[in-house]
Amino acid sequence: MRATPKAYGAYNIYARAKDSVGTGRISEEASERFYVAVPKEAGLWDMNLVVQSGVGRIAPDSNPSGTTKNPLSLHGWATTWSEDGPGRAGKMPPPAGEVQERMDTSLTFSGVEHAQTAAKVLTTASSFSVSAWVYLKDGESPARAILSQFNADNSAGVDLRYQRAQNTWGMCWSYTTVEGRKCATVLGPDNAAIKNAWTHVAGVYDSSANKLILYINGRFAGERVLTAAEKPQTTGGPLVVGKSPFYAFNGLVDEVRVWNQAIDADFMLTRATYADRNPYGGNEDPSEATGGSLVSLVGSWDASIAGMADQSYFGRGTLQKSASGVSFDNQRGMVMDGASGSLTGAGPFLDETGSFTLSAIVDVDLADLIDKPAGHQARIMGQSAGPGQSSWALWFVKKSGVGEPVAGYWAVGRWEKPILAGAEPQVADEDAFSEQASVDQTTVNAVYDSINQKLTVFEGSDERGSITFTKPVQGSGSFYVGWGADSQAGRFDGAIQKVQLWAGAMDATQLSGIGQLTQLNEVVTP
Repeated sequence: MRATPKAYGAYNIYARAKDSVGTGRISEEASERFYVAVPKEAGLWDMNLVVQSGVGRIAPDSNPSGTTKNPLSLHGWATTWSEDGPGRAGKMPPPAGEVQERMDTSLTFSGVEHAQTAAKVLTTASSFSVSAWVYLKDGESPARAILSQFNADNSAGVDLRYQRAQNTWGMCWSYTTVEGRKCATVLGPDNAAIKNAWTHVAGVYDSSANKLILYINGRFAGERVLTAAEKPQTTGGPLVVGKSPFYAFNGLVDEVRVWNQAIDADFMLTRATYADRNPYGGNEDPSEATGGSLVSLVGSWDASIAGMADQSYFGRGTLQKSASGVSFDNQRGMVMDGASGSLTGAGPFLDETGSFTLSAIVDVDLADLIDKPAGHQARIMGQSAGPGQSSWALWFVKKSGVGEPVAGYWAVGRWEKPILAGAEPQVADEDAFSEQASVDQTTVNAVYDSINQKLTVFEGSDERGSITFTKPVQGSGSFYVGWGADSQAGRFDGAIQKVQLWAGAMDATQLSGIGQLTQLNEVVTP
């Protein structure tokens, strides 16, 4: 028999022999361990260091696979780097031999300049793959090039890009005919690009299948079968990050990886997460990784700091209070009256097809909930998906009836694509723990793991419920605290001290470091 492993990493194969002509006895089990090697990058720029050299500012090539290194040379004042971040990996563990945590970093482009190698890196006449984490600030140009490699005369080349007309990501093979320059492009779905949010974008040229293939957040997003005229040829120019000969990027670019082979879908999915646990470069095997994922804090609002001003690097601004129903309590935070109180901000802050983590420190006002019916939903926070709709939300559900001792549970929900008017969300909740209702501050967390397509709600670091979720809707418009955009949203009764959002999926160990984890099982009686 013949079997082909579907993924890279370590495998064990087990076998027994059977006597087919004698007694029919079966032998002792034998095993053999083998390893399917992880694809070796032709270049890896983690952007965690920029050094001054005799030729200017250099971002080293941290690719450990080969002897040839291709550092990026930063060109122009508009290409910037800071040791304070921000990068997709957020706060990182210390490097080997050090004790101080570091902030992950990236290159910042303003739509003018770029960074480039001294020589070509991709062998574009045969299979190749490119990927990067990107944070798009605006898409005013017809396109925004994330990275590219062209001939010296720009007659042919490849770029990974943002395409404004469709508001999506794409990959273009540019070539020249007697009719002029043409672009064989594979694009993702319309409106797949989210501004001011981290997204993993990757493109593959598979010469054996004669295709361009696009992945967004590790998932297949489109392909194009090429004609004979569109088939990529050799390009001799340098690899350029942040620009092509025709378009420049405006935003952040981090963790650029390129391979001179066609990376398959399973491995590309592993590249779209920071669960590889080695933020300082390296070609580690994701199947044998240990430790927690690296996550980026993309929004953090604390009631004790300037009335809910964002404390993340990204400066989302202060959440705006409703005209009534919200007051500040020095001990509890922002107190919502359950009738008209809420906070809002200009979202979205996440690419919701990727992994993310939500957290809130809340104090449910059980006395006010006594008169609410069973099933009342006290919305903690959520993201609008348009008028009267939400893409995700976190809430408390009252299970007891009117006048009964208050009992309820935490829940997280996501709406499926395509979203319909009045649609119910898919919900992960802790209904099994329905007798546990905190009367003190409680940290409620939720995680969407896009790799495993799992949505989970936690009280502190204790998992309370999970579901499989495969059809995410992308939010748009307002971010709500204490209320929501959809018809199921009820006003929150109680206080909200802090809300935080991360790009990336935390595990239980990481969640244990968020907020206060004390759980009280008291109930309020009328």
